[in-house]
Amino acid sequence: MIWNQVMCLKFIWLLISKAPSLWVDWHQSTHLNGQSFWSITATASDSWAWHKLLELSPLALQFCKSQLGNGKSASFWFDVWSPLGQLIKYIGPAGPRPLRIREPAHVADGITGSTW
Repeated sequence: MIWNQVMCLKFIWLLISKAPSLWVDWHQSTHLNGQSFWSITATASDSWAWHKLLELSPLALQFCKSQLGNGKSASFWFDVWSPLGQLIKYIGPAGPRPLRIREPAHVADGITGSTW
């Protein structure tokens, strides 16, 4: 059981780090389609293996922090880029509306010039 979790966590790491592989490219285009891994929910048509990866996302999130760089690749709401953790969990699911930062936004979308 633990060995299986470790291997699944490795797959999640490969996926979110966008490692160069056919498996990563396929899942990026099929399941993620430009969205953050942390915002994806399983559908009935998804494979058993994909369901298992998504079930482990809370565990994987404990080990993942985003490096901002220019902010164009980190999800504003779902990636852990601030000391507060995932902003969607900290502020709540209604957060995007009052802040006027849409759910699929990147960190760079929350900045105008050099101000928030």
